[in-house]
Amino acid sequence: MTTQRNGIRRLIALILLVSLSLTACGAFQAGDEPAPASTDAPTATAAADANPEMTPAAREEIYPVPGAESTSGAAPTVAQPTAATQPQPTGEVVATEPARATETPDTGQVAEKLYRELLSQFDAPTAPKSVSPEARYQQRLVEYSQNYSQCGQAGTRSQGSCPKPASLKKDLKKSINIEIILDASGSMQGDAGGERKINVARRVLAAFIRTLPDSANVALRVYGHKGSNSREDKALSCAGTELVYPFQKLNEQKFSKAVASFEARGWTPVAGALEKARQDFARFDPSTNSNFVYLVSDGIETCGGDPVAAARKLAGSDVGVEVNIVGFDVDGKAAKQLRAAATAGGGSYHDAAGASELERIFAGNYDWLEWTRYYNCRELNAYRDYNTLALAAYRNFNCISLKAYREYNNMSLDAYRASNSISQRENALYNKISLEVYNDARYEPYRDRILELAGQRRDSLIQASVQVRDHTLGKAKSKRDRLLSPTEDKRDDVLRAAEEERNSALEEVRKGRQKHAGDD
Repeated sequence: MTTQRNGIRRLIALILLVSLSLTACGAFQAGDEPAPASTDAPTATAAADANPEMTPAAREEIYPVPGAESTSGAAPTVAQPTAATQPQPTGEVVATEPARATETPDTGQVAEKLYRELLSQFDAPTAPKSVSPEARYQQRLVEYSQNYSQCGQAGTRSQGSCPKPASLKKDLKKSINIEIILDASGSMQGDAGGERKINVARRVLAAFIRTLPDSANVALRVYGHKGSNSREDKALSCAGTELVYPFQKLNEQKFSKAVASFEARGWTPVAGALEKARQDFARFDPSTNSNFVYLVSDGIETCGGDPVAAARKLAGSDVGVEVNIVGFDVDGKAAKQLRAAATAGGGSYHDAAGASELERIFAGNYDWLEWTRYYNCRELNAYRDYNTLALAAYRNFNCISLKAYREYNNMSLDAYRASNSISQRENALYNKISLEVYNDARYEPYRDRILELAGQRRDSLIQASVQVRDHTLGKAKSKRDRLLSPTEDKRDDVLRAAEEERNSALEEVRKGRQKHAGDD
């Protein structure tokens, strides 16, 4: 019985509780809206903004995710009243205030605040103050500029002198042709200091040809070696002039054999030998050839010819042969005739009383070896001057080129290093922020704005560094080219002038090489 009575009491209490609840609901619907909460009290979000050290969990509570829904698609969970706020069955009708949703701050401001916190978290450097590309170029120029004052030394010409031989009176042309004409008349059998004159002449001429330049064409003509000096053999002997060694490069063995192939026998056809020599030189253009005759005779013309006229023709413009004559142990009348012939032939005459004087004349007055040394000296100086000037020009150009490229390379390397460093740093920072906001769900509502801010920072800094870099590269390259172009032109001008000067000197050497003797 007791149990039944207790059950009845609980049922009655439940009915009363339901009745009171229905009565309260009706009173709430029929009455006024509850008064709003006072605005004087600080909100929870304001407190969170004032406390930057608040933990992320606490901050998440204060900054709830806007519009978040449960995974089941149900409406957001609303906090339930606690036991202290649960209506009690007091029998009175009580109007309760419904739960109010927490206010959400501006999403953009929150994203910017979170972005700044991420910058601090990853120790992102403060964006540098803006420096103009030109100002940065000038800074690098001060740091890497080269000293070009050491690159302006000019070459100096040779101070070596080349004393000109006293016997050298005019320069030679491109090719040299020398014909020796030897008197082999009967009088050349005479004595000259204990030696036959013909043998003295052979020995002196053998020594003379060894002083001739290797490039010279040499010939040997002889006269008076036919017949005898008798009146019966005069016609034969006067017609007897022979080219025993035709024009060719010197072969001493063949020349010695040729000069020993005849004996002194007959008359003295000096003019006839000179006339034949004119034919020997006919193939040598006087405009490009220097042509010489060296005639050794011990007597006057005995065959009725005119040595002066023959020599003049031989020296004419169509042949251009210089006729040099040595009178070997001759009397005054013969010396006068031979001198006149040498003068008409544009050459020189020398009188040799004996063997020693003949040697001296060919060694001193017709000293091709001395003339060769003189021209070799001039040729050497021409090449030395050219090489000195060319070396200085190349050295100056290379010095400026090396410094200009070093300056350009150093500035370029520094500009690229700085630009690449900023690019790597900012890309790494952007990647860290991206990874953080994608891995942490609390950033999800603000992710796009945070990444936008991070991308703007990255792009602006990289773009600015690239502008500075490209400006430096452009200015540095422009300066390098401004230095190199005129320097290269100057080098080429120096080389061109030095080469022309060298070639001119060498041409003079070629023309004047191995000069014949002048008058005493």
